[in-house]
Amino acid sequence: MPARSANANVGTVFIKRNSSRQGGKTYHSVLLVEGVRVPQTQPRGRPRKDVEVKTRVVHRALANLSRLPEPLVGLIEQYCKGEVPTGAAPSVQMGSCYGVLAGLHALAGDLGLVAALGPDRSAKLALFMIYARVAWQGSRLAAVRWAEDHAVAAVLGLDAFDEDDLYAALEWLQANQERIERALAPKREPGAAFLYDVTSSYFRGIYVTPPTTTGCGDRGNRRSLAGLGRLAGRAGRRVCRARRRCVG
Repeated sequence: MPARSANANVGTVFIKRNSSRQGGKTYHSVLLVEGVRVPQTQPRGRPRKDVEVKTRVVHRALANLSRLPEPLVGLIEQYCKGEVPTGAAPSVQMGSCYGVLAGLHALAGDLGLVAALGPDRSAKLALFMIYARVAWQGSRLAAVRWAEDHAVAAVLGLDAFDEDDLYAALEWLQANQERIERALAPKREPGAAFLYDVTSSYFRGIYVTPPTTTGCGDRGNRRSLAGLGRLAGRAGRRVCRARRRCVG
């Protein structure tokens, strides 16, 4: 193997293949690496101007190409070497975008929206319009065109549709609005529990907010008092509040 010069792989990008053996198995990795020259650690003390700063070459991994097919790795390696690939270029196919619809569909499932709408095709079209409104915010026709680049069939199980199908789904939503609202409404738990608290405080001064009247405190002192009450449900959310006056 020929020796490399001192400036080999400096400022260039190349393919680095590694092999390791652990537990009786051999593991291979293919990395896209860049060679960069960095200054070495200098000794303590004030640096001298007449001394040349020493440097060293480090390899920084830019990407892990281990899962790519070997023909594609070879093509990348040719470009790194500055060689023009010969022959026909490999065919590259781009799949549909999956993450946006999948993430929104999972969120809708957690919120109970998927179960509330139901499994009908019109319900799935309504879900798609919700997702398209959140991610794209276009018209019905624009949503149909947007669906061509996304995995609608894989996520929602929908076949081809057009804007007329979406308008029909809007009519279906209007006809089923009451049922969907009942399904999405919070369910009351059996039994009831209410938390109630009341407190009072006295004020001094001419201008008092909120308005109070002179009343009797806990110790019989006639002072300007305000009583406040709060009623909350089981979850701690406020149901109502009231203000009372203590009149002597």
